[in-house]
Amino acid sequence: MNYSGKIFTAAAALVLCCSNIFAQEQNPQDTTAAPKPAVSENAPMYRNDGAPRLYHIRNVNVHGVQYLNPDILKSSAGLIEGDSIYLPSNFISNAISRLWSQRFFSDVKIGAEIEGDSLDLEVFLKERPRVYNWEFEGISKGKKKDLLEKLKLKRGSELSDYVIDKNQKLIKQYWAEKGFRNTEVGVRIDNDTLRPGQAVTVTFLIDRKSKVKIGKINFTGNERFPDKRLRRTFKKTHQKSINFFMGAKLNEATTRTTRSC
Repeated sequence: MNYSGKIFTAAAALVLCCSNIFAQEQNPQDTTAAPKPAVSENAPMYRNDGAPRLYHIRNVNVHGVQYLNPDILKSSAGLIEGDSIYLPSNFISNAISRLWSQRFFSDVKIGAEIEGDSLDLEVFLKERPRVYNWEFEGISKGKKKDLLEKLKLKRGSELSDYVIDKNQKLIKQYWAEKGFRNTEVGVRIDNDTLRPGQAVTVTFLIDRKSKVKIGKINFTGNERFPDKRLRRTFKKTHQKSINFFMGAKLNEATTRTTRSC
């Protein structure tokens, strides 16, 4: 069978029984734009049969990358020019998994142009949008500045579910330490009008709710000391007094420290 000049793309497995092979992994909600490569990334589906055959990797071409180093990406994915590989095998699917694990991309495809016993690997990537502004709603300007410094949010970093989820948890933890243990944090993502799909503004929508107050401190198993004396050991954690204007916020870190004394 003559494979010269044929193009295929693959994901989970690769076979050589048909001239064109297609597969990909992507997030349909991500609209990051990528330059159109000279080699087409679209090809028909394949049949899962054929015997493994040894091929020499002649070239590895990376398409769609604007911010990342293509040479580093090729190395991290194990796509090395000059190596020899068997196809079909797990080689392509493993390379795709390595690229996905970096969390930089919303779409990953790998294909090849075969010529005899040699091939050129074509890597089609779609980078995630970059965050050019981090904003907060529902809190004061002073707290916004404090959160920006605490979370170490930087402009130009890539947008990913991991980054959003991590910072939502950190924001909740920040307010929990101040007594707002029921804080809710939503997220709004707006595309940059000049660079749609490439740059976004992420806004954290913060609703602190009410502070959690300590109504009463009870002791169980104490027979030697008066409860009043034990309560004095809680230097910073007090039950609510008859003075309704005095706060008695719950600070979990202080409570744990007192218990260990």
